[in-house]
Amino acid sequence: LKFVLREEQLESRVEAARQDQSSALSTLEAFQSRLSESLERVQSLEDELNQAKEEAEQMKQEAKEEKRKQKEKEEEEREARTKQDEEREARAKKLEEKAAEAIAKGR
Repeated sequence: LKFVLREEQLESRVEAARQDQSSALSTLEAFQSRLSESLERVQSLEDELNQAKEEAEQMKQEAKEEKRKQKEKEEEEREARTKQDEEREARAKKLEEKAAEAIAKGR
């Protein structure tokens, strides 16, 4: 009788251990699922971050190029103004020379 009771106790403990194992396995699976979802979200956020970095770098390069073009345009305009000023000065000098010649002939 003791053996039967002892066997029933052991069977009961084995069944409880199996239930604990099953419960622990379910909990583990739930944690693994949540971990997997979290890892996917982290990867997604990393991808978004990398894309944002690439876009920021592209915008930086575009701004740099625009600034270079603006500088180039300003330099061309400055050169054009300088050329115009030189041409005006040359015309004025010619007019002064003609006026001096006319004055000299008039005397």
